Amino acid sequence: MNALDTVATVAGDATVTAEQYSQLLAAVLRQATVGRIPASVDEVTVGQSDRLRAGEIKLCILLGASEGIFPGKTDAGDEIFKSSELEILREFGLDPCDNAELLASAELFGFYRAATTPSERLVGTFTGTAGGFDGKERPVKPSQGVERLIAMFPELIIEKYSDIPHAEQVWSRESALEAAIERRDTPDGAALRELLCTDLSFAAFITAAENPFDSRNERLSPELAAEIFRGDLSLTQSRLDSYVMCAFGFYCKYMLDLCEPAVAEFDSADTGNFTHRILERFMRAVMNEDGKINFDLTKKQRAELADTIISEYIEGAFGQSEERSPRTDSLFRRLRRTTLLVIENLIGEFSQSEFTPRYFELPIARGGAAEPLRIPLPAGGSAYIYGKIDRVDTYKRGGDVFLRVVDYKTGTKKFSVSDLTLGLNMQLLLYLFSLWHGGNKSNSIFKEDENILPAGMLYMSAGAQRVDAEPDENEEAVAARASDGLERTGILINDEELLRAMEKKLEKKYIPVWLKKDGALGSTLSLEDIAGFGKLMKNAEKTIAEIGGRMKHGEASAQPLCDNKRNACEFCSYGAVCRVRKI
Repeated sequence: MNALDTVATVAGDATVTAEQYSQLLAAVLRQATVGRIPASVDEVTVGQSDRLRAGEIKLCILLGASEGIFPGKTDAGDEIFKSSELEILREFGLDPCDNAELLASAELFGFYRAATTPSERLVGTFTGTAGGFDGKERPVKPSQGVERLIAMFPELIIEKYSDIPHAEQVWSRESALEAAIERRDTPDGAALRELLCTDLSFAAFITAAENPFDSRNERLSPELAAEIFRGDLSLTQSRLDSYVMCAFGFYCKYMLDLCEPAVAEFDSADTGNFTHRILERFMRAVMNEDGKINFDLTKKQRAELADTIISEYIEGAFGQSEERSPRTDSLFRRLRRTTLLVIENLIGEFSQSEFTPRYFELPIARGGAAEPLRIPLPAGGSAYIYGKIDRVDTYKRGGDVFLRVVDYKTGTKKFSVSDLTLGLNMQLLLYLFSLWHGGNKSNSIFKEDENILPAGMLYMSAGAQRVDAEPDENEEAVAARASDGLERTGILINDEELLRAMEKKLEKKYIPVWLKKDGALGSTLSLEDIAGFGKLMKNAEKTIAEIGGRMKHGEASAQPLCDNKRNACEFCSYGAVCRVRKI
C-alpha cells in the first residue's frame, strides 16, 4: 500500500500509458523494503533488522556483518555546519541534518536486537576482502558488532569458507559450476564438468571457461552470429562508433543489454536534445512560405520568439515554474543564453548567404522521405546507416542544386577526416551521400528537374565556450567574441563561387575558409571537388562493408581503440567484465 501511495503522490492526476505506469511502479518497488511475519512455524524469515517482527526463533543468520555494512555506515554529519553550530540550531528547533550519533546508535541497536533474537544459535557472515572499481581486492574488517561479540565470547569459532570441505561447497548446479571452474585440474573438478556437460544450459559455460578470462580474441559461433545479424545490417552511428571503439563493449551494451541503472538527471544528452529542439522550432517559425527566412524580425522579437519556444519546451518536460527547483531554472537560464547566441549567429550567417535552409530534422530511413545509402556486404546482404539530419541547406546554380548538411554539436568532440578511415563520425558524410545518391531518383524528396550535387557537410558548435569579459567591455562585445567561438568543422566543396555563396567575403566568420595573398583558397577544413566527394563515398562504403563483415562473422574481441586522440577504456562502463587487464 505504501508503494501505491508513493505512486499516487508522484504521478498525481497525470495520465500515463500502461508501460509508463509499469516503469514508475517498478522504480518505487525497487526502493521498498519488506518484512513479513511467517504464516507458519516452519519458515525462514528474511528482512532488515529494523523491520522484522520476529517471535521465538532458534537460529538467526546475520548476513554481511562487515565494516560499514551491518551495522551500516552513517554520515559523519553536516558538511557546512560544525557540531557546535548544529547544537545551537537544534536548540532553536532547526535540524538541517540527522544526528550522526543517533543514527550510529540506531544501527548498532539493530545489530544488537538481531543478535539477541535466537534462542539456540547465532551465525554471522562477513568477508575478508572486497573488490574496488579498479578490480583490485582490498582487505575488509568485520563490523564493530562482530568485534564486540568476539570480545565477549573469546571461544567463538571463526570458520573460513575456504576451509569448508569441497563437497559441502556444492549444493546447487550454480555452485557446482563455480567449483568445476575453480578446481578444473582436480578429479572433483573433472567429475563436476562431466556432470554439468550433460545439461545444455550449463554446457556452454563449461566450454567458455576453457578459455582464459583475460583472452582478448573472442568470436561468436557462426550459428549465433547468423542468428543475431540475419539479413541486412541496420545501424546507427552510435552503434557503429561503439563497435569501432571496442567490439567487446559493443556486445556488452547492445547485444547483452548490460546497462547501468538510469539516473533521473538532466545530462549532456538532454542538453543536446534541448538545443536541437529549440533551434529546429525557431528556424521553422522564421521561415516564410516561399522558403526564405524572415529577416524583418528585430533582435528583441527573435529573443521573444525563442523565449516562447523555450518556455513551452520546459513546461512540457518539467511542469510549471512552481514545480521546478531553483537549480533547474538556473540551468535553463544558462542554456537560453547559449541558444540565443547560436540563433543570432545563424541569422547573421543566412542574412549574407545564398544557401537557404530547406529541411530540418530530416530522417534518413528505409521507406521514409530520404532513403539511407545501401552498402553491399562481402558475405551477402547490405548495411544501412539510419539517423536524422539536423539541417539541410540548398543553393541552386543553373539546373544544379548543391546540398550542405549541418549537424549541431553541443559537446566537445572534434571532427577529424582521419576518423573516417576508422569508421568514426561518418554519419553526416553518409547522410550527404544518401541525399546525393538518391536525390536524382524519381521517388526523391527533390524535384525531378533538380540535379543534386554535394556542397559539403558541417558540424556546427552549438555550445558556446567560456568567455572572460574585460572590465570596460560591453555586453555586445562579449557576445560577439563568444559568437566567434562557434566553430564549424567538416568537409566543403572546393569551388570559390559556392564557398562565397556560403560566406560572401570569406572572412572566416561563418566557414573557416579565406583567400591567401596569392589568391588561392586557404582553409582549416578539407576542401574537395565533386570527384573527391565521389572518392570519399567509395572509401566510406569500403570501410562500412569491412566493419559489417566483421560483425557478420561474430568478431567480438576486446581490442579497444586507444591512441593519442582516443581512449575507449576511459569512460567504459564494463570494467567489471572487461578482458583487458588494467595497469
